[in-house]
Amino acid sequence: MYKLVEIKIISNVWDYRVELQSEKIHKTFSFECPEQECSLKEISPFDYNISVIKDGYLLHNSELIFEWREKVSLEVILEKEITLEKQELSEIVELTKIEKIEQIKKKRGSYAFFSFQDGREYSFLENNGVLDLYLGENKVGSFDIEKKKDILLQEVSWSSDYIYLQMGTNKSLYNIVNKSLYPISLKIPVVYVKEWWNNFEFLMVTDKGTFIYSIRDNSLNYFTFFQDFVYLEDSYIGIINSDEKKRLQNLWLEKETQNLVISYNPKTKERKILFRTFLDILKVVKEWENIILIDDDGGEYKLENF
Repeated sequence: MYKLVEIKIISNVWDYRVELQSEKIHKTFSFECPEQECSLKEISPFDYNISVIKDGYLLHNSELIFEWREKVSLEVILEKEITLEKQELSEIVELTKIEKIEQIKKKRGSYAFFSFQDGREYSFLENNGVLDLYLGENKVGSFDIEKKKDILLQEVSWSSDYIYLQMGTNKSLYNIVNKSLYPISLKIPVVYVKEWWNNFEFLMVTDKGTFIYSIRDNSLNYFTFFQDFVYLEDSYIGIINSDEKKRLQNLWLEKETQNLVISYNPKTKERKILFRTFLDILKVVKEWENIILIDDDGGEYKLENF
C-alpha cells in the first residue's frame, strides 16, 4: 500500500485550475485553486503531467515525478495570452450634397487644397507672389510659390499644432500656432509622421524605415530595430516583418517565419515577442494606453492582454 502525498503549487495569479493526468491509471484529476498558493492533498504518488490553467493566460504544462517524496512544491509563473482583437472602424460621415458643392468651390478657388478625415481643411491661396495657407477661414502662414503638383500637406498623428509640409523638394514640419517652420533634411519620401511622446521629437516613417526628428536641432536619427513603433512605459513596441532579415538578425530572430510584434527595453536590452501573425502590419499607433496595429487593407487590431 502506497502512502498518499501532497502537491503544493505557488502561482503568480489567483483563481486558476490544476489538472493532473496520470498515464499509469489513465485518469485526469481537476482542482480549483482560488488563492495563489494551492495545496493538493491525499494524492496518489504516481508521475503526472500537470497543467495549470487560467483564462487569458498561456497554458502551463510540466511533468511531476515524486521519486518517493511525500511532498512536492511547484512554482508556476503564468504568462498572459496576448491576442489581436479586430476593431470596428468608425463609419466615415458622408458629406451632404450642399457640403460637397461647398468643398468643390473651395478646391476650385484654391491654389492647392487638402482635407482630413477629422474635418480639417487646409487651402493655399495665391496672394501677391506668395502662397497664404488657411486652416478653414484662419490664415496660419505664408510660403513661397511652388508648382501645384509639388505641394504636399499631411497631418501629424497625435498633434493638432503641427502639419507636415513638402514644398517642391523642401520637407518640413510647420507649427500652425506659433508659425514656426522646421526643415527636414530627408531625401526619401515620407509616408506619414507621428508626434513622439516628449513633444519635441517626431517619427518620420518611410519605406526604408523610421527616422526620429528633433525640432530642437533639426537632427535626424535612423531607428535600427523597427519599421514602425511606439513607446509605452519603458519599452518600444514595434513591428518586424518576416522579410526584414537585417532587423531580425539585429534581435537574433533569424529563424522566425511570421511577422512579429515585439517589445524592446533599450535600457535592459530585454526583448520579447508579443505576437506572431501573418497579417501584413504597416503601422503601429498608440491610443492612450492601447496599441493599435493597422494592416495593409486598413484593418485595425487592438493588442490585448499584454
